[in-house]
Amino acid sequence: MIRKALLALSLLPLAANAGWSQQQINDPSQPGPSTAYTQPASPIGGHGPELQLMVIDSHDGEPAALLNFADGGPDSCQGGQGTACTAKVRFDQGATTELKFLSDNGRQLAPTDLGAFTGALLHARSLTVEVAFSGKPMRYRYDLAPLNIEQSRPATVTVMGFDLGRAYPDKKPALSKGKSANGSTCYDGKNVANALAGNTAAAVTLCFYKDVLYSALVTPGSERSYNAAYTYFSERFGEPPADSPVLFWPDVDTRINRAQTKVIAFTSEDGTFDSPFIITDQRWSLLAPPVK
Repeated sequence: MIRKALLALSLLPLAANAGWSQQQINDPSQPGPSTAYTQPASPIGGHGPELQLMVIDSHDGEPAALLNFADGGPDSCQGGQGTACTAKVRFDQGATTELKFLSDNGRQLAPTDLGAFTGALLHARSLTVEVAFSGKPMRYRYDLAPLNIEQSRPATVTVMGFDLGRAYPDKKPALSKGKSANGSTCYDGKNVANALAGNTAAAVTLCFYKDVLYSALVTPGSERSYNAAYTYFSERFGEPPADSPVLFWPDVDTRINRAQTKVIAFTSEDGTFDSPFIITDQRWSLLAPPVK
């Protein structure tokens, strides 16, 4: 789908108006037409190539957000087919993050974490992209009006009765309120019953942004809780990579990752089980302001 999206992107003219433009793409190999939403931007406060933001919706629950430079490509994309590029992005009040992209021609960029990038874009109200051309940094900003696009959700992950990626405006965890910053708030607790997979955890931290649970740290503290968590995530996302001190779910081995959930844990070598399972909704983690 990504290659077809990039091909379609190359055939579309750059929109001249601000905001989203919409165009239908007819592909005989697809069961129905796709919809392309495009929005151009010029560098902030300077001259340089126009950068088009594009979202292709094939109405299959797997939309794809892409970047397309009108003339040439950034310094990080000067290579052959399948070049790995980088760009700094910031959604809303989230942290500025350097993300990886793939490009076949140095001009059209597909994010390697496609599911997270597209999901963040669909929930954000602004996006800033920074790249370098001939050593000169250039920044582009987009005001993101809501798009009526459905993105399929992965298997549900529930911690203390809260589903990852779901909003809880009228419910808060029975934990101590911790650090907070610009709408992002974390809650902490120790010896928490029924924390994950029906087991007690030695420690739990839940972080919310705009009432959405986007991050959880669950420290098992016991072999039983550790094994239950391992089984819980393996049943939902498949087995983690074998023979590695770092466990992560899902075990993605493709160049383009559509996953929206990421779980990281460390194997216990000393029998204490004091390392946390780090559970993240990657869409919302790109949006949430850093909590320090």
